[in-house]
Amino acid sequence: MMRTVTIGLLALLWPWMASAGFFDDTRSSQDAFLPAEDAFRVEAIALDRERIQARWTIAPGYYLYRHRLDVAVVEPNGLTIRWQPPQGQPYHDEHFGDVEIYHDVLDLPIALTGQGESVTLKLRYQGCADAGLCYPPQTHTVTLDLTTP
Repeated sequence: MMRTVTIGLLALLWPWMASAGFFDDTRSSQDAFLPAEDAFRVEAIALDRERIQARWTIAPGYYLYRHRLDVAVVEPNGLTIRWQPPQGQPYHDEHFGDVEIYHDVLDLPIALTGQGESVTLKLRYQGCADAGLCYPPQTHTVTLDLTTP
């Protein structure tokens, strides 16, 4: 009798449990993490022909590594850049050791030298979630018009 009641109750609850994802083994704890482009929103603007400002807006609960930042000119040839990331917050990472990280916002000034109407930059970065997920290195390419700041 008890077995019949249990099986009957299970039969009634089964559709609800299935729709709620109780049996969905494709779901994982990673579903709770933001996609990299949302965790680390990056943009850049030309302030004038000699200065660019890159900005990473970092979602709450996420951080970027200082030592994993890189900026490179894609084109035009002959245009060079100088940049120095600001000091970050000291952090001991289990993979990289003692490093510096950024939370919230990272503003990176970039100085340009050379001639050009526009510039295409490749911005590289890597970050993690405080909850433990580390993203692979990311690349964001941006083309900026230098004639109209």
